[in-house]
Amino acid sequence: MPIRPATFRDAVNARLSRPVVGLFKLGVPVLQLVFALASGISYALELSHNNTSVFIYSQVVFGLTLAMLIGDAVTIRSYKLVFVFESVVCILWLALFGSCYMIFFDSSAPLEPQYSNVNMRRMKNAVWLDLINFVLWLSSAAFSTTMCCSGTNALIRGKWKSMRAKKTAGKPDQRSDMETGLMPPAPALTTEEQLPAYEDVAEPEAAERLPLSYSRKALSVKNVAPSDVWYASGPESVIESHVFPPDSAFTQGEAAVALASVGQGKLGFMGDVNAEAGSTTVLLGLCGFL
Repeated sequence: MPIRPATFRDAVNARLSRPVVGLFKLGVPVLQLVFALASGISYALELSHNNTSVFIYSQVVFGLTLAMLIGDAVTIRSYKLVFVFESVVCILWLALFGSCYMIFFDSSAPLEPQYSNVNMRRMKNAVWLDLINFVLWLSSAAFSTTMCCSGTNALIRGKWKSMRAKKTAGKPDQRSDMETGLMPPAPALTTEEQLPAYEDVAEPEAAERLPLSYSRKALSVKNVAPSDVWYASGPESVIESHVFPPDSAFTQGEAAVALASVGQGKLGFMGDVNAEAGSTTVLLGLCGFL
């Protein structure tokens, strides 16, 4: 990707380095000089015979044109305000063309007496030369305007880039680190900002559980009556029914020991023993079961 110019002069030089633009810049001033001399000399010849305002005005325009051409030759690569002066010269040539056209080409009105002894053929040719000069200076003014806009745009973009570079000075460039596969280490969090570890969260919950040995001891009750209830406090409870056959590892009188095999959560117990039926029905109240 080509590097964009960051200054006014760099942008102008970048455009002038193109062959077509360089040819235009060298060829148009030559044509302006040739046609300005042809028109100015034609009016100067008539001015020596007839001192009229239009001929004097033509010499003023001719003099300003020569001065502008010399200025362009001196400041060949500077376009900051050149388009303003070239636009003024362009308007002056247009005004001269309009005035002379009304005098020498308007057939609806008779020729004024002060122009009766002029060379009409020379004046008509000079009028068309004025039109050519207007077109040449119009194109030159448009070219200078384009160059000025391009240079100004590059200047603004360069200053904006410089300001942004000053703001980001001293900060790591994460985009370049990502491209190279290197990332800066994450900043260390304070104790208040860190999330608690799993052990820190799990230990309080484990502390609230009944130990397995303690659960067996507490729930190993013989001859459980229907009114005897062991329960666990908590926001939620799940009631489940489990049937343990008579040939289980524990006796029917110690059916409550089976609560410990369900889980390590807080357990509540309510049950009775039906020896005649050959089975033990245990209702488990589970609260905070994991």
